[in-house]
Amino acid sequence: QSRAEQSRAEQSRAEQSRAEQSRAEQSRAEQSRAEQSRAEQSRAEQSRAEQSRAEQSRAEQSRAEQSRAEQSRAEQSRAKQSRAEQSRAEQRKEKWEQEMGVTTSKGGRERGSAEQSRAEQSRAEQSRAEQSRAEQSRAEQSRAEQ
Repeated sequence: QSRAEQSRAEQSRAEQSRAEQSRAEQSRAEQSRAEQSRAEQSRAEQSRAEQSRAEQSRAEQSRAEQSRAEQSRAEQSRAKQSRAEQSRAEQRKEKWEQEMGVTTSKGGRERGSAEQSRAEQSRAEQSRAEQSRAEQSRAEQSRAEQ
């Protein structure tokens, strides 16, 4: 085998070796890029998921706060209505008591009704006494005529 052929064969092997090495490096580079791309995609998806959770959490918090505010307004409104009704009821009661002539000072209602009761009893007794005297007078007159 001549030196020229031997030299060509070595050159060919060297070129083949370089080509294989180049392909291997290219393959590693592509694999590395693919892994990097997957990692970036994964981070992006994770970031979107976290953002979505944060937005959902804020929305839920906002709804909860709105619900509490509405509940508070409703309770306040009910309390106001209740106070207004109580005030109207007290006004009606006072008006009725004034019309009936019942005093509204502390303990006055009881005293007023007790006085009213005594007055009625006194009138009833007076009426009975007058009736009794009238009957007695008629009886005496009748006896005198006989």
